[in-house]
Amino acid sequence: MASTGVSRLLKQSVSQASGAWRHQAVLQSRCFFGVPGMPLPNIALHKGFPPEKIMMGDYCKGKKVVFVGLPGAFTPTCSNKQIPGYLAKEAELKAKVVSDVIVFAVHDGAVMKGWSEAQKIEEGSIMQLMGDPKGELTKALRVQLDDPRVMEVLGNVRCKRMSMLVDDGVIKTINVAASEDDPAGNDHPEVSLVEKMLEDL
Repeated sequence: MASTGVSRLLKQSVSQASGAWRHQAVLQSRCFFGVPGMPLPNIALHKGFPPEKIMMGDYCKGKKVVFVGLPGAFTPTCSNKQIPGYLAKEAELKAKVVSDVIVFAVHDGAVMKGWSEAQKIEEGSIMQLMGDPKGELTKALRVQLDDPRVMEVLGNVRCKRMSMLVDDGVIKTINVAASEDDPAGNDHPEVSLVEKMLEDL
């Protein structure tokens, strides 16, 4: 009888612990929705190659940081509008106390480094191009670009065209350029461009 009672207690304890773990996991996952008021997930982006892995949640503490998520390196809208626009307004962004503009895409650090060099981003600029090679930050923010029409061209799941303002590790605004007819935001990227971000600031 004593043995049966101990066994029952052990099973009950394991069940309670498992339930508590599941509850904690749910709470944590809810924190990862890409919506204003939620903390930025503490997920690493890759800078350079060999990559330096930078934990974004830690990096953004005590800072005002702009994130720009893009579908693909060297693609026309990203290279001709998005990055040049933010570069041209760097002084205005600094005046609004923005410490960094982090451009990321589902690529490895080497691709993003090459793209940065092609865009002539100079040392000391607040612009940084980083890779999200496994799409972990993209998934955590719920901004996966998985439309079959886009994947037919780009090959795999990418990041939607978006911009996001993070202040002291907390998401303040998030803007996604996507519609049924324009899932990659190529034709109408306006909400993710620097002009909209300056309004948000």
